[in-house]
Amino acid sequence: MYFYIKSQTIKCLVFVFIIQMILIGAENIRAQSDYNTVSPEQILTTIENKGRGFVKAGGFRFRLKESTELTDLRGNIVSLYELPVPVEAIIVYQVMPHSDPCALKIILQREITRAPQPE
Repeated sequence: MYFYIKSQTIKCLVFVFIIQMILIGAENIRAQSDYNTVSPEQILTTIENKGRGFVKAGGFRFRLKESTELTDLRGNIVSLYELPVPVEAIIVYQVMPHSDPCALKIILQREITRAPQPE
């Protein structure tokens, strides 16, 4: 009788574990499909800082991918190295679950010149 109860308990625990894995998988699939259907957003902001693979603007850190397009004031494609800082820009981005938003396109609007500080 003890063996029967023990084996039934194990079967029940295995069944519950399998159901949980199925539910977690379904949740992940739903989350991925939600991400793929989210349309990009855009914001007009000032880029204050840049670094390898990111720009900081409007209190956010936007991740950059290799496919992220950066265009200057004339519409020419530029590299992150050529991006002047600070600069006012339109950032087209996509919200990422559990991560920084991802910039899809950065369109420069106007350069911001800093006034020299008196000594």
